[in-house]
Amino acid sequence: MEEAIARSLDLFKKSQEAVVAVHRNPDLDAVASSVILNSYLTINGKRTCMAAEGKPSSDAAAALKSVGLSVDYGKCDASNSVLVILDTASQVQLGESVRGSPTATIIIDHHAVRNLSGDVELVDPLSPSTVELVFELTSAAGFRPDQRTAQLGLLALVGETGRFLRAGARTLETAAAMIRLGASYGDALAMLRREEDRSTRMALLKGVLRMRAYRHGDDVYCVTEVDAFESLVAGKMLELGCTAAFVVSDHDDEVRVIGRSRGMDIASMLQVMGKASGGEGGGHREAAALTVRGASVERVMGLLVRSIKSRGASPMRG
Repeated sequence: MEEAIARSLDLFKKSQEAVVAVHRNPDLDAVASSVILNSYLTINGKRTCMAAEGKPSSDAAAALKSVGLSVDYGKCDASNSVLVILDTASQVQLGESVRGSPTATIIIDHHAVRNLSGDVELVDPLSPSTVELVFELTSAAGFRPDQRTAQLGLLALVGETGRFLRAGARTLETAAAMIRLGASYGDALAMLRREEDRSTRMALLKGVLRMRAYRHGDDVYCVTEVDAFESLVAGKMLELGCTAAFVVSDHDDEVRVIGRSRGMDIASMLQVMGKASGGEGGGHREAAALTVRGASVERVMGLLVRSIKSRGASPMRG
């Protein structure tokens, strides 16, 4: 970690331009990570471009609004620039938001199973979030984000860790540092509660009503389909007792699977499915994703169920 941080900071010093790229429809962790890093770079006189396909997710957009910040993602030319790829496990997730050949590529991520590589890799699968890694990187350079940016970072940290249920000592130290910069834990909790509006509740209810469960021993695999709020639905399924939860959704030209688990390696499972389906899957052990272009929800759901049954699981009966 220390060597990767030192090499990253050295590359930033030597370059006048940087592209900060995140996965398509960036979630709160990706958005907060990119905002903190972009703030550090611009304050140090760098010309930056923020790359992503699609708009921020609904929870990320709500968080930005709550702290009074905005971010403009688009397509960026990385020629003669340092390219920093945040919270992104595969080229499919990155899409076509970046063109050109960068002078160097830095990967900052917490996904254990990835299909991307860089000249410098600041990767820690034990970290519950990417924003924690970005905060550590910029702090090593003496950067102190303003209160609003720190609040956004704390929101991402609280959300990614399930209100610190998945937090270790370093995560709590990062949260404490953000609070010392003016962020409020109470405000973060209040904002996350406000996310649970009518549309969120409807998505949760649809997810539960459509859920199918498969059991093998003590492990329960749950599968459902929704149109939005996939991560929230997956988290709720874990609260209901699922060991692994998979939420399938249709996004125009591609089908996505969001996976969450309690102690089960689902990143490898979705990576294998990606190779079998012509898509790309990966992530970290307990939080992963699969993207398959040109497929139907029914086909991907069928592949997912077959994968679950191949592990010895059978449908649960009422």
